Amino acid sequence: MDYENGIYAFNISFDSELGNERKMIKYAMEEFGNLKQHGISKAWLETAIAQERSKYGQNLETFWMLNFWPKYLKRSLQHNEDPEDKVLKYESVISHFINLEELNKAAKKYLCAENRQQLIILPEI
Repeated sequence: MDYENGIYAFNISFDSELGNERKMIKYAMEEFGNLKQHGISKAWLETAIAQERSKYGQNLETFWMLNFWPKYLKRSLQHNEDPEDKVLKYESVISHFINLEELNKAAKKYLCAENRQQLIILPEI
């Protein structure tokens, strides 16, 4: 993601047995198209927000954040942003300022399968 230039990423990832890659990619692309065309439901968004809030709170208290903090603090200082302010407001922002209609409108406008990068990671043999 490149915050300065407004470039963001959308990821679909999954585990699969060897040999199922094409089928799984087909399913992922169908889901991508469905998301672009129909958007998400209110119930899905509410569940996703609740899960993100829970995960975020837990991550603030775990080792995962130790890997995150140096890069985050450096980026914040480079952009003259207050890192403490963002950390404290994150849960409020995702809970109160994400609008279902705007999110679905953005999905229709910005999701573009032609700009995708497809990576298949295989185990070492």
